[in-house]
Amino acid sequence: SQRIRLYDEPFCIVSAPGHVLTSRRDLRLQELLDCSWVLPLPGTMMRERLERAFEEVGLALPRARMHTNSLLATLAHIGHSDWLATMPIAIADYYRHQGALDILPIRMTAHFGAIGAKYRQHGTRMPAVQAALEWLTQASEGGRQ
Repeated sequence: SQRIRLYDEPFCIVSAPGHVLTSRRDLRLQELLDCSWVLPLPGTMMRERLERAFEEVGLALPRARMHTNSLLATLAHIGHSDWLATMPIAIADYYRHQGALDILPIRMTAHFGAIGAKYRQHGTRMPAVQAALEWLTQASEGGRQ
């Protein structure tokens, strides 16, 4: 099989709009350990990568008040509380522009992973699939220039 890699999707930490921590510019992960968190379910890729990001700075993952992989449940719980959560930055940016959340000013080393496509190299493809693969290949090459 072949792969087309477009980009890596970083994580960010999100909160309700206007959360007291969003105005801080010198925020560190250590300061967030005692906050209430919505965390990804144990055993999932997001959870494992988040655990690794905390471990890289010598910290254990904060205790969760809730575990879920549901974006809607996460938005509902952080939207009107002081809870924190993590999500891929592209998703967080969308909901920040909608006024549903804020992104905390803290840099995360964790990332969701490579965004792209995986396909079989051999075999007959429908024209639409072939066109999509060609477009993705051009997009991936354009991002590396």
